[in-house]
Amino acid sequence: MALTEDGIKKLKLKKLCTTRWSSRIDAVRALKNRYADILKVLMRIILTSKDSKERADATALKKNIDSFNFVVCIIIWERILTSLHRISQKLQATNTDLSASVRLLSAAHGELQYLRDSWDSVLLSANAMSSFWRIKAEFTDKRQRRTKKFHDELSSDCRLTDPMLAFKVDVFYRLVDVAINQLELRFEGQRQVAQLFKFLFPDTMLNLSDAELQTAYSADLGLGRRPLFQKSDHSVVSSARKSRTVSR
Repeated sequence: MALTEDGIKKLKLKKLCTTRWSSRIDAVRALKNRYADILKVLMRIILTSKDSKERADATALKKNIDSFNFVVCIIIWERILTSLHRISQKLQATNTDLSASVRLLSAAHGELQYLRDSWDSVLLSANAMSSFWRIKAEFTDKRQRRTKKFHDELSSDCRLTDPMLAFKVDVFYRLVDVAINQLELRFEGQRQVAQLFKFLFPDTMLNLSDAELQTAYSADLGLGRRPLFQKSDHSVVSSARKSRTVSR
């Protein structure tokens, strides 16, 4: 936190560290919190700096961030990184086991899928922020590049002419889909291991009866040679099930 000239506490701008996931969400939150201050500093550099290169860099940077597209990107990145950061913190806990990590990753996957269907909510938040920062809530309309059409082509070049729809398809869906795809690919091995040893998870042993466990994992456990649980095992599992029922 830092004190401004008005005595208000605000987040300090964070330097991005590529090896720490927590630095990403910290950088985005600080940028969102100090957005107006950044624009003021850039304008001051443009008006008072004697270095031509510094003025040119500040002008280009201000032009890029002083737009509704940038505001929407801040909202999207904050929501994606918030979901991943919350799960990352829990996965690093010492008491997190394999079954808990699978549930956490599944919850993160569900949050990202929900975000993909929440374009209207993202747009509503961006409109509120742009109104507060006095930014015109309009997407930038880029000039369409012309493509050469050959005489034997039957179909014409179809493009998204609406700037909002183009941003939704080219930026919003792409960002969320990449995050979902990476979450699935990076933890695919862990998911397979968890599925293979699912019968050892306490929740599975407490929720399924002996007959259901024997039916589901008979081939893996070689139940033709010995019962799934010995007498001592039955007493442990039964007491665990009773204690769980009482706690409910």
